[in-house]
Amino acid sequence: RIVENNYDAIYNPQNYVGEYLIGDEIKEGIPKTVYYPLRHDTGEIIDEDDDYILVNDAQIPDRTAYIMDHSKPNFFYDLKDDVLSQAKLNPDFFVMPCNTAHYFYDDLAALTDVPFLHMMRIAVHTFVDNFPKEEKIGLIATEGSIYDHLYVDELERVGKKVELGGPEIQPMVNELIYSDIKEKGIVDHDLYHKILKTMHDKY
Repeated sequence: RIVENNYDAIYNPQNYVGEYLIGDEIKEGIPKTVYYPLRHDTGEIIDEDDDYILVNDAQIPDRTAYIMDHSKPNFFYDLKDDVLSQAKLNPDFFVMPCNTAHYFYDDLAALTDVPFLHMMRIAVHTFVDNFPKEEKIGLIATEGSIYDHLYVDELERVGKKVELGGPEIQPMVNELIYSDIKEKGIVDHDLYHKILKTMHDKY
């Protein structure tokens, strides 16, 4: 069954993948994948008392490309459309699990009265709460997340020193995130631990 909604979208269930039912939202002829969470016990879509919707909009332009070069396609407008369309469902809050998308956090949060969680602030404050005595924090991230300074700003705001490592770190991180995780769908555990060990031992 498909959860009824109160905005103009067409949902066509395709198939079940893991714990989600995949559907398509058709917006101006462009399909967008929407994931409906399913109950472990019954396999039904979680009801309105505790539901959530995960929207995966593959049409959004590359965030890092725009952040580092404003002549590239601006991804704000696609995110704006997503926020405004989902806001019609009157959710309790929004969360955007994409680091670089937070480049436009203030602009997106201003579009609606729905609370908009800030992933960097939550991550930083959780870390500070759990490890209050740590003064220097190592940051490994995509070039876009380094360039936009969002994690650095939040860490410095709470009085922490940020360590980005040396020039050998970023190529390894790029390989791990782009070549392995995003392109191949795998995690190179050896490379990941090499990055962590290098950051820990040298910086």
